[in-house]
Amino acid sequence: MPWILGFLLFAIAITRPSFWFLTAKWRDDFTNKIVSACAILVAYLITAATVIPAVEDKTVVKKLKETGHFSLLISYLRSSIWSSTVVLVLAVMASSFLAEWGSSRRRDRVFSSVFWFFIGLCGGSTYRAVSRLLKLLLAR
Repeated sequence: MPWILGFLLFAIAITRPSFWFLTAKWRDDFTNKIVSACAILVAYLITAATVIPAVEDKTVVKKLKETGHFSLLISYLRSSIWSSTVVLVLAVMASSFLAEWGSSRRRDRVFSSVFWFFIGLCGGSTYRAVSRLLKLLLAR
């Protein structure tokens, strides 16, 4: 699911100039908010990853391991941390030194589409990881 969301946003962004943000007036405000959100998200996800070993004795964790869902949870968590970090780096790049680079419509289109792909991947992975983690933590 996370990859599908990423490719969907990529396809939308590559065809719609309103999604191209390197030369947009709202670029700085947008990238500042993305940097803030991704920094918080990465910190949260890393914290969540450190909580998992603490609940390892729970019956739910044992069942998740037996059914193979535990490795899926870790996979989504890893993907979410990785894609959030990529989005963070791309947002910093866009806000700091890529404004001039994006003056070409083609470069703006490609960079923005790749950025939206990682936003979709990050959102999908985070949703899957957090929903499974909450299910894990709230089960008794």
